[in-house]
Amino acid sequence: MSANQPVDRNAGKRKRQRACDRCRRKKRRCDGGEICDHCVKVNLVCTYVEPATARYLGHIDNPSEFLDESVTAYVESLTVQFETAQTSLKRLEARRADPPLYARAVRNLVTPFTPPHPDDSGFIDLADSFGALSLDGAPPDPGFQGNSSAAMLVKAAVDVKTGGHLESHRRHRMPPAPRPWVMKSWEAYAPTPPHNFAFPDDHLMGSLVSLYFSNVNTFVPMLQRPMFEECLQRGVHMHDTGFGTILLLVCALGSLYLTDTGISKRDREILAWKWYNQIELCGHLLRRQPTLRDIQAYCLAAHFLTCISNPRFAWAIVGFGIRLAQDVGSHRRKAREPTITAYEELEKRAFWTLFFFDVQLSGALGRAAVLDPVDMTLTLPCDCDDEFWQLSPAGPGSQPPGTTPVTAFFISLINLYRIVHFTLRSLYPVQKLDFQSRLLRVLSAVAAELDTALNQWFSNLPPHLIWDPDRPVSLFFDQSAALHCFYYYTRILIHRAFIPELYAITPPNPLALDICTEAARECIQVADVHRRRQPNGNPLPFSQSPIFTAAMMLIIAERIHAAHPESSDTTDDLALIYTSISILRAQQERWPSSEYFITVLEGLISSDDDSLPDIHDLGPATHPDTGTHTTAMCEPAERVAIPIFPAFVGDEEILPGRVRRPLAI
Repeated sequence: MSANQPVDRNAGKRKRQRACDRCRRKKRRCDGGEICDHCVKVNLVCTYVEPATARYLGHIDNPSEFLDESVTAYVESLTVQFETAQTSLKRLEARRADPPLYARAVRNLVTPFTPPHPDDSGFIDLADSFGALSLDGAPPDPGFQGNSSAAMLVKAAVDVKTGGHLESHRRHRMPPAPRPWVMKSWEAYAPTPPHNFAFPDDHLMGSLVSLYFSNVNTFVPMLQRPMFEECLQRGVHMHDTGFGTILLLVCALGSLYLTDTGISKRDREILAWKWYNQIELCGHLLRRQPTLRDIQAYCLAAHFLTCISNPRFAWAIVGFGIRLAQDVGSHRRKAREPTITAYEELEKRAFWTLFFFDVQLSGALGRAAVLDPVDMTLTLPCDCDDEFWQLSPAGPGSQPPGTTPVTAFFISLINLYRIVHFTLRSLYPVQKLDFQSRLLRVLSAVAAELDTALNQWFSNLPPHLIWDPDRPVSLFFDQSAALHCFYYYTRILIHRAFIPELYAITPPNPLALDICTEAARECIQVADVHRRRQPNGNPLPFSQSPIFTAAMMLIIAERIHAAHPESSDTTDDLALIYTSISILRAQQERWPSSEYFITVLEGLISSDDDSLPDIHDLGPATHPDTGTHTTAMCEPAERVAIPIFPAFVGDEEILPGRVRRPLAI
């Protein structure tokens, strides 16, 4: 043997039938000796203690002797783990194919309403089930009771006992029992006596009613004109307090649109309050069951206060009205048949009106809305104009082919404000820190879904509601202008939360400011075209918040760009800010509540130091929008207080600090 030949340490020893543990893990060729060559080479301990894999079992004469019970259990455990992992992977792949929950929720906003589930109508039978507990007739209506209520347990007990059928002979055999649902003598108030209402004379009343239906009900068709006028001709208001209240509120709203020669803004306002101050709200609930006319009264009162007074008052009235409507189940579909009665249709329209005002006022005040649409099972109102309704209890008819429904505006408005409601809930929550710390990563995706839903809503607008500034002035011209102002206002709400300079919690989007600024310009331009082409000077319905928000976005954008003069030219935006003030000042003739928005915008413009001139310090220059001349000269001032203007009547201005203004030159 040569001296250079390696020594075989395994010579004469029995070789293993498998590779050593280390070679098997590394998938190397192994000689299978007691100490394999590779382990000798790297000076490692060579072991054969790890169990062999199944592929070696075929080479063993008796595998059952080779694999002990622990190895078998180990293999079975690995098999179960593999199957579990495979099942979980399939579930994850299935979930990845479906859109996230927030995406499905947003997309449902622009899809047709699904019919309510049959189980949702269980509350309709509730009064009948309570009737089985009565000896001499059904007790008073217990109001709406949801599935989690104790009343539903009573209904279930009655259904189980009677099989769902109330048999008269069983009812008579029931033993006498106390009737706790009947009010005690000291709880029940005496019936409210009819109010001694002072109505307008017949000529003025006819004018005010006509103005209401022409300027208000055509946008929010809460009342059905033929039915209303039929009750008016029969003199129902002289003995029915509910209808008398509705009539006074109609007259109050109609007074805002009087155009008689010689009547001033102050006269209109005094006349409107004369009718409104006679009504009594929030005081009847303990005396009697709320009715449809009660709910309609809250709708009209909220509309009146929005135009003439303060959003806080209107917001409170809307909240109380929604609670009353929920008490009688107006938020749930009551009909079992495809057709509904006229009463049910009017009840549905009244509730959607409350929903609209609730969302609008909550957004303007930064408060949570009372009702979430997911808690409602109502379908959209019937798309049929008043003149095609039937006066019988059969309910509304159908719009004749070839005619354009006026109510399409109200339906489009409801669908748009469902998007607004979801925007306020998702991007402007009350508990912002807690909410966004958990969902910060998906907020941008939520905004993208909302933007897509808004685009889909826009693409589904009926042709007669598409904005065309050159179309003839008509009701559809007014409706399309109002809808497009709402549309741009909604786009601002969606993207405003992502402006880096405004909100530090949301993920910033450098394009958010440009999107909001462009939408603000479009909103003001639409309102300006409407104002210039409207011959009677009537304001654009519900446009106060959109116009004010648009003007505020332009002021904010101007101040942000002031730090970067090369980034943008704000000369045109300055003219649009003055245009928005002019629009609101024109609206003030009909809607006194616009004065607040005018005061705030003028104050913010006046507080700027060099980018925007003081609206009162223009000197003899021409106003950028109206073309009028002012004679007030600029007076030097070292310092001026910048107030935070009060949002509510009776509040005081907050003076957070003082800033230096440059001396006039």
